Amino acid sequence: MMKKINGFLVFVNITLVVLTLGAYFAPHFHPRDSVFFSLIGLVFPALIFGNIAFILYWLLFNIRYCWGSILVLLVGIPYVMNIINIQKASDGDAATKILKIASYNTQFAIPIRSNQGRNKEVTASNFQKHLKQFQHLDIICIQEHSPYVENQISQALQLPYQYFSRGKFVAIYSKYPIINEGQIENFSSNDANACIWADIQVDNKKIRIYAAHFEANRKDGIVPNTVAAHSDEPPIDFSIAVGLLRFYQKFSARRADQAKKLRQLMATSPYPAILCGDINDTPQTHVYQILKEDHKDTFREKGLGIGATFGSTLKNKLALLRIDYIFTPPSFEVLNHRIFPAPFSDQYLIYSKVQLP
Repeated sequence: MMKKINGFLVFVNITLVVLTLGAYFAPHFHPRDSVFFSLIGLVFPALIFGNIAFILYWLLFNIRYCWGSILVLLVGIPYVMNIINIQKASDGDAATKILKIASYNTQFAIPIRSNQGRNKEVTASNFQKHLKQFQHLDIICIQEHSPYVENQISQALQLPYQYFSRGKFVAIYSKYPIINEGQIENFSSNDANACIWADIQVDNKKIRIYAAHFEANRKDGIVPNTVAAHSDEPPIDFSIAVGLLRFYQKFSARRADQAKKLRQLMATSPYPAILCGDINDTPQTHVYQILKEDHKDTFREKGLGIGATFGSTLKNKLALLRIDYIFTPPSFEVLNHRIFPAPFSDQYLIYSKVQLP
């Protein structure tokens, strides 16, 4: 019986290795060209941990069968380090200007507002404590922003300069003066998915900050014209997951178009440009490939541990999705990158300290 089970597992392991190799090529294919490569890039974290699980299993039962997974992981180390990294933080040069930047999709504060009575008061108080640990921030970019979030940030953080998208669903808060700002037109038909920019005077230097929230995946394949910022958001169940996968290629293609448009505009920026945002896609995708070109991914440079940023529930945590990013120009030195898990949104705040050239 055990022989038959192991024979079946060998077949599964070989299939997993082939799929993992395919995932290494996924970023080079536009989502419109291949639904296979679109989806295989999305589930890349599961493929990696599946190979690790097989290695551990074969080490116990038949060591000769573990080499396929070992070799495929060794070949893909540069890709694996996009989701699991071991880089240490550095101090930088005290004589050079250092910026402390964060990006946070706050989910319209739905996890806080959906509580009732005393629980809501306690959660709101804890959210304030969570924000106050970032009082040292110079810049924070918010996606799925709301009046409630605006009020909480104004109480917790000393960031006197702000710029918001139409509807205020994407925001930039800054310690330093904003000298110019704008919004990318026709970025999405949904006001919650927007990209704004602000030119910021940091002492004697000027930089441009882009804050973006890329097209989200929809279980019914329809992008709403209005934003339901005041409704409860149900947890992901099986039927919703199937719907998300069904339309994933469609929305991933839209995000690829958004990424291309944004990168073209960033190339014309008069100042060094930093991009912060929720791109709703993982590192092993064409969208990430476009945005990462000629820029540094702060997690890739100085991340430590698993880079997942989507995880308010156990189901979400198991997906191990990294969809929130900070990209800096190559001339900037990335000193650290941290992720702050907290139950106040379905995504986590990410933080990076970068040294200006």
